[in-house]
Amino acid sequence: EVDFSHVKNVIKRLEYFNLTPNDKRQVKELESAIISAEKGVCDLKTKESVNEGLGCLLKIMSKYGV
Repeated sequence: EVDFSHVKNVIKRLEYFNLTPNDKRQVKELESAIISAEKGVCDLKTKESVNEGLGCLLKIMSKYGV
């Protein structure tokens, strides 16, 4: 089982930044994928969504200095 608590904390910190609509969409997609993974959905689509979302999250963190 994967622990997403750190990712959730980073996402929570992003709420204080004025993200672009595209950045907000990417964060929401990652949140959705994490919720699915935590509920036990471990199909390829969910894994890819989490992986892509984490990559986007790193770019967003860099962009906003989080």
